[in-house]
Amino acid sequence: VRTTDTGGVKLLYNGVPSSDSKCNNSGDASALTKEQMGTSSADVLYNREYDSQSYYHSSIADVGYMFNKRYEPQVIRKMNITNDVKYGNSFIWDGTNYTLVDTIDNVNLDTSDTLNNNHYTCFNNSGVCEKINYIFLIKFEELYSFTLSYGKNIQDILNEMLYNEDVNQYSSNIKNYVDYWYSKNMIEYTDYLEDTVWCNDKNNLICKNQNDRFTVNKENGNGALSYPVGLITRQEQSLAYVSSQSPLGSISYFTMSPGGFLDHTYYGLDAYVYNVSTDGGFYDNGSGAGIYINANSYVRPAVSLRTGIEYMSGDGSSDTPYVIDMD
Repeated sequence: VRTTDTGGVKLLYNGVPSSDSKCNNSGDASALTKEQMGTSSADVLYNREYDSQSYYHSSIADVGYMFNKRYEPQVIRKMNITNDVKYGNSFIWDGTNYTLVDTIDNVNLDTSDTLNNNHYTCFNNSGVCEKINYIFLIKFEELYSFTLSYGKNIQDILNEMLYNEDVNQYSSNIKNYVDYWYSKNMIEYTDYLEDTVWCNDKNNLICKNQNDRFTVNKENGNGALSYPVGLITRQEQSLAYVSSQSPLGSISYFTMSPGGFLDHTYYGLDAYVYNVSTDGGFYDNGSGAGIYINANSYVRPAVSLRTGIEYMSGDGSSDTPYVIDMD
């Protein structure tokens, strides 16, 4: 895929070598099988499994390769909101109740823009409540909000989902699948691999947020991984995609890059991750941010050879892959 900033060589899984030691698989043969992941199907969900009635309950945290606290948006019908509801741009917390500050009322709830900066509400006309709501989207006949309690504001719950030091407590579905494959096939080769950063961030090749820098050790990352293995990123996919073709294609599979928390045409809001298309380009289901986490796709893990590793033969092509010197 590329060289890393520590001199390693990142490699993408391409299936099981043929009997004549070639590695030119394509299609689903280039991805992990259901047996290799311990699953019932080879195309899997990135994160949480839930039924068709729960599309509204995706969380921003669900784009995480690992995650901890999840806050799910609440959906409220406009028709259930009275005209005398107050909306504030801030609040005061007295240890028991929220009291809205700088309130407006009689708002025509056409879009989120009509709230200006007054997104906090108790959904009453007193502006006082034990739990407060932060409205972040108005779509058609529905409002989407986060319910806050114990004096928390919107930034507090964003920190709990994305930025605090303890955000990486639980593995996503896809991390469990990758770890399962590694534990059954790659343990004996760990000494040949580097503990490079696997970036679960959407910014660039140099991962900015420490909590998104997935590593085994804490020397250059978050130390949250069990094994030195991950997925390629959206940025790495882009670097390889030139003139409408890429060596990283042949099947649609997940990257490690979050796409966003966006309005789904049919199901409200959902968490999205970027995906590689069959030609190696950017797969887009119309969102502009990849596919939602409850959409099925294939898995192609990646590892990084540490610097100094030598090879005995081969030229790196699919017909004559490098054979690593194991001595």
